[in-house]
Amino acid sequence: VRDNPAWEADTPCGPLNEAGQIAFAQMLDAAVQRYSTAGYDVHHWELYNEPDNRAPEYGSQGGCWGDEPAAYVHLLAIAHGAITRADPDATIVLGGLALEKLDGDPFNVDFLSQLLEAGGADYFDWMNFHYYPAFSYRWDRYGAGVQGKASYVRSVLQKAAVQKPVICSEIGQPSA
Repeated sequence: VRDNPAWEADTPCGPLNEAGQIAFAQMLDAAVQRYSTAGYDVHHWELYNEPDNRAPEYGSQGGCWGDEPAAYVHLLAIAHGAITRADPDATIVLGGLALEKLDGDPFNVDFLSQLLEAGGADYFDWMNFHYYPAFSYRWDRYGAGVQGKASYVRSVLQKAAVQKPVICSEIGQPSA
C-alpha cells in the first residue's frame, strides 16, 4: 500500500489529512476483506515504501514521513485497526526503511528509533528494511553485506526492547 490520492493528503507520499485517514481505513478494510479470501489469500500488508524518506522530491518512492515518524505511527495505528478487524490473521509489514545517509540527506537515519519511541512497535508485525551493496560501508562494522545491516536493525530493536522478525524486501544497485 503506497501513494496518497490528492484528496487524502497534501503530498502524494506523507501524512494524511483527517478525511484521508478515514478513507484510508475504509479502503484498507475493503481491500483486506476482498484479498484475504480464497483465490487471493493475501495476508501480508506492507505500508508504504521507505517512510523514512524526508524529501518530497523522492515521493515517487512512496514515503515522506522522515521528519514526522509520529505521523507514520498514527498511520500504522489506523492501518493496524482496519487490517486486523478485516483479517485477524494478517501480518503487517513495516514499510521498508532505507536508513541511508546519502547526498542531500533525503532519509532520516534515526527514523526507526524515533518510530519505536513513539510506540510504533505495537502496530507492525515484521520489521522491514532495504539494502543496497553500494552503501555497505555504513553497515560493514555490524557484519558483512546485508547481514550487517540486519544486525544493525536488530540492535536498534533490541535497544528498544522490541522483538520482531526482520526481513529485507528490497535489495539491488542504485539506478542513478
